[in-house]
Amino acid sequence: MPSKIAPVNLSASSSAFDLFSSVIEASSNTTALANEDHNLGFNIEHDSSFAALVNFSKEELPFHQWFKYREGFSPELVNRFMASLSPGSVVLDPFVGCGTTTTTAKLAGHKSIGFDVNPISVLVSQVKGRAYNAKDIKKLKDLVKKVASISEFDEAAPVPKLKIIGKVYPVDVLTLLLQLKKKISSIEEDKYRDFVFVAWLSILEVCSATFKEGNGIKYRNAKRSKGKYITNDFSEWANKYYGDDQHAFVINKLVDKLNVMLNDVEHNNSGKYDAVIIEDTSLSIKDKIGSNSVDLAIYSPPYINCFNYFKIYKVELWMGGWIEDYGVLKYDNDKSLRSHVETKLKRAYDDDVSILDPYLAKINVDNLWDKRIIDAIKGYFIDMREVLRGLIYSLKPNGKSVCVVGNSCYDNVVIPTDVILSKIGEELGFKVDRIIETRKLPVVAQQAATLGQDRELVRESILVFTKPDTNWHFSLPGTKRELTKVDSLPEASKIDSETTYLISNTGLRSGTHLFHKYAGKFIPHIPKWAIENYSKKGDTVFEPFLGSGTTLVEGSLLGRKCFGGDIDPLSCMIAKSKCLKISDTVVNAVMQEWVIFAAENDWTIRREEFVPKIKNINVWFTESAIDQLSSIKYFIEKSRGYEVNLFLKVVMSSILRKASNADDQSLKTYISHTKEKIPQSAIDLFANNLGDYALRLKQYNAMLPEPVHIIDEFDASKEIGWVNNIDLIVTSPPYLKSIDYLYNQLVEYFWLGEIFGLELPSMQNEHKKKYIGTEKGLKNVVANVSDKAWSSVLTNFDQDSKEAKVIHNYFSMMECHLRIAYDKLKHCGHYVLVIGASTVRGIVVDTPEILLEIMKSIGFKSECNWKYEIRNRHMRFPRKGNGGIIHDDYVIVVKK
Repeated sequence: MPSKIAPVNLSASSSAFDLFSSVIEASSNTTALANEDHNLGFNIEHDSSFAALVNFSKEELPFHQWFKYREGFSPELVNRFMASLSPGSVVLDPFVGCGTTTTTAKLAGHKSIGFDVNPISVLVSQVKGRAYNAKDIKKLKDLVKKVASISEFDEAAPVPKLKIIGKVYPVDVLTLLLQLKKKISSIEEDKYRDFVFVAWLSILEVCSATFKEGNGIKYRNAKRSKGKYITNDFSEWANKYYGDDQHAFVINKLVDKLNVMLNDVEHNNSGKYDAVIIEDTSLSIKDKIGSNSVDLAIYSPPYINCFNYFKIYKVELWMGGWIEDYGVLKYDNDKSLRSHVETKLKRAYDDDVSILDPYLAKINVDNLWDKRIIDAIKGYFIDMREVLRGLIYSLKPNGKSVCVVGNSCYDNVVIPTDVILSKIGEELGFKVDRIIETRKLPVVAQQAATLGQDRELVRESILVFTKPDTNWHFSLPGTKRELTKVDSLPEASKIDSETTYLISNTGLRSGTHLFHKYAGKFIPHIPKWAIENYSKKGDTVFEPFLGSGTTLVEGSLLGRKCFGGDIDPLSCMIAKSKCLKISDTVVNAVMQEWVIFAAENDWTIRREEFVPKIKNINVWFTESAIDQLSSIKYFIEKSRGYEVNLFLKVVMSSILRKASNADDQSLKTYISHTKEKIPQSAIDLFANNLGDYALRLKQYNAMLPEPVHIIDEFDASKEIGWVNNIDLIVTSPPYLKSIDYLYNQLVEYFWLGEIFGLELPSMQNEHKKKYIGTEKGLKNVVANVSDKAWSSVLTNFDQDSKEAKVIHNYFSMMECHLRIAYDKLKHCGHYVLVIGASTVRGIVVDTPEILLEIMKSIGFKSECNWKYEIRNRHMRFPRKGNGGIIHDDYVIVVKK
């Protein structure tokens, strides 16, 4: 596990203490890369709840307390990302450190693999990752007594040739430790010898005059005073530290450690799979692990902070026998990740990472304490690219890579490791799900002043990548697709479930389908295909999530008896307008009335009684727009007849976004402060749409459609309003966490909200609670949902989290709806459902698969499943944490 301290510039002679207090050296090059450049187009989430999980001390947790290691991430972090795994899954840590990932995975019943070049890390992780039975525990307890009975006459191992060894231990302490080492080495079975040896390794620091700090060690008998260290007499310090009996001090420390370890294995030991720890570089993943074999990789590579982890553990490496003499190592330091300068910086496989060039160009090498730092930075990202290449090779399809990293800074230039690695991962084929900023890394006040706005970029992050599934599956986004372009869909018997259909002409601009923009519009081909294949003329077709009425328009033109409803009142009004039975004479009369009114009206006069009673209406509309719209509304209110009034209100509603100051391109209602908008004339917009809509309505009625029946404020999850003996249900329900319809139609509700009693935000918020998939009025997740089709998804989230409640409420309400639908359908009636998968906080929610499973559990029989690519759906924005971009819709056909 890496250190969690932001790297700063040091002189070659700087002490480790200086690492925490030195200021990044001044540079004439103070121009910093802008934040947007640093983030490379990625969205950075901010979630401080992870801060305690990535910067964590494990000193009191079972197993994790066995060996003191540089601070790393928490077992809870590992468990959080393992929550969705099936028992026996394979978890990989390419930088195993002291084995947090592998040990946690083993305890959770998973198979685990770890890599490290540091032999101490390898040994500690191996010992922690083994299973110990009752026989092992008894044997180890006997060994504790045997080792504790060491005498002054026992043979000692050779004294290490470490030059400072005399300053690290008093002679008697060193001798006793080496006698213990010799005795431990005589234990025959590797499993037991390694166990006791790890305990011995773990007490080396506490039994010494040294402790780890920064990139090296400090002496307990030296105190810092006014910028320098004052060394106290070693003998005096030793007498105080060890007490009267140095032998007892050491033995007690060892016995205590062994007892702690034994207590852990006796009371917490679980998991049938021993961790597999490989002493090799993480660059060798492809050589050591098969392709498509790992379910999850979770790891934290060393940061680019010039910390040499071999140097930090030099006492343990010398004492443990991994270093026999200067230059004689039993490990390969040159295989370590190039996060520091004390390794081989030029390697045969080097191929520069070009994305680094803008950052490196800003660093003045003369300002660095070691000119090799540039080569180390280059080498670091070359190495990490190889690691990521190995991970995408070894991960299973949809397997995840979870990486904890920290950004670095040299010569006032922040190296944004998180987004650079994300860009590299993306280029290799990973899907970047999330970049989570967990906390700002500490810098002193003067550093912050020097960095300016780039201080915000010195952060610690979690990167969550997914290996895309290149095989076809029912509904996972990002899968490989055989894309077939068609003008019209083939009949049901010829639909190819292996194909993704791209329909060349969506039909959204034909007939009355063009009326009014609406989020996530159903393309007419789908309900037309469903109605033609699963019903006959005169059959009853029902649309329980009406939207803008596409199904009803198509059904009425095909001679079906069509019913529909929606909880959204504007939706019902738009759908009604598309299917209005109005004669050409009435339509022509309305057009003539408008022409006369438009010519005679004084458009500079504001009709106050028709202006919305909204405090900030002047923010959303110009004075001119308010004047014009108040007169248009006056014209509508004095019109004759329900049908005409409804038609004109829809025409007015259709122009409100363009006549407002709100952004036209985004689905969400907001005013852009980066791109100024000049609203269009409300008079011109209304005149144009009135003429166009009137012509389209005439064309619709000329085709002699069947009458439609629309139920206002229809709640599809409740029985009220349903019709009986339905032949076919065709619908596209709300997507999980996708669209806030009331918020996205905010300007429309400003002017028309009083019709529905929703003119005020408080009224709208209360009404939102009735929507399926809403975040309003959430109910708690019930205690036991293990029998529910969506239970596995909930394991990815805390039960009390908003995400868990949204998911649970969505599928619970959909289950209620589907049960009612099953009851209302005729025997052998069909239900055609169109839905897409969603992403919630980086977790793919396979909504189509879950809904199909619910349908089957109710009694439906699956008949046909296929998908088509979404285009021109008026959903041009990336939904990120609120659902993700939906690329494909999935058509599920079931039969009662």
